[in-house]
Amino acid sequence: ITGPVGDNRRGVPVHSFFNPANFAGQTPAENQLIFTHEATLQATRAPVSKTPVWFEEGFADYVGLIHSTIPPSLANKNITAEVRAGRIPNALPSASDFDPTGQTLAHFNAQYEAARLACQLLADTYGQQTLIRIYEAVADGTTFEAALRHLTGSDLGRFIANWRSYIRHQAGRWESRERDPRGAERPSPNDDH
Repeated sequence: ITGPVGDNRRGVPVHSFFNPANFAGQTPAENQLIFTHEATLQATRAPVSKTPVWFEEGFADYVGLIHSTIPPSLANKNITAEVRAGRIPNALPSASDFDPTGQTLAHFNAQYEAARLACQLLADTYGQQTLIRIYEAVADGTTFEAALRHLTGSDLGRFIANWRSYIRHQAGRWESRERDPRGAERPSPNDDH
């Protein structure tokens, strides 16, 4: 977990805390993803920024998976299951979607995957530098919608429609690779566009 020490003011220290018991039974790649995710939250000072939870968590997962060897079908298994069940999100995840109480672990994890796919869509469509510029603008207090419009010319409604299509399309690709053992997966979900 990553959070501020003390209150949520911008100048307070941000620390990451790890429980070694949570890493037992995971692969080195899965552990690296967790460490990179939390380090990204710390480096961007996400817990004390104005960034919406979906954007900070999605961006941290996006960074964590850039050079990961975790196959796309595994990194996206929960959102793929949601799509298979006909549950494609209608809106970007809310802060309450990242609260694990009252939902299954699979649905909770799907929120992280959906948020990361929003970041991946931005990088795929406009380039990684634009994704970073949007993130920085939002962290400094600009709304996501205003930063998106200013830096890409797109609006939130169009972005969400494209994101929903992107999730549906990518989930179909990952699912077909699971069924076809000859379909070799690329190592990183961020390299598999």
